[in-house]
Amino acid sequence: MRVASQLIVGSTAKDEVTSVALDVVSSPKNIAIDELIKDRVNRRFHGQSVVSCLCLDSRSTSGLQLADLVAGSIAFDRRRVTQQGVTPLTPKAQVALELRVAFGLSDFSDQHSRRVNILTARASAPQHVVSQNQLST
Repeated sequence: MRVASQLIVGSTAKDEVTSVALDVVSSPKNIAIDELIKDRVNRRFHGQSVVSCLCLDSRSTSGLQLADLVAGSIAFDRRRVTQQGVTPLTPKAQVALELRVAFGLSDFSDQHSRRVNILTARASAPQHVVSQNQLST
């Protein structure tokens, strides 16, 4: 939930109003993860930036399938770039190339422009946990 909220905040302008579609997210019973994310982002912006947030099944939602295709192309291209040697132009490589050309990009590095916003989730440093033994000494 925290990572999803951070990605939404990082890719949304402060004066922008947006809707969020989440690929099916498993959450504990009686927990509405979509509402929690919406509330967290809106608190961060001190307003109503996220007007709707829904958990959807990407297999039945064209927009999420398209997002999966783009995210997969970015991930594939980043892996390909870090490998040694020349790789043949596979169907995945062709899709990645066509997306880069369509958006006028030389690569899929994190970037923000009027047409493109690529932001990679980064794992945060582990937080220090204080054990009961440390508290009593």
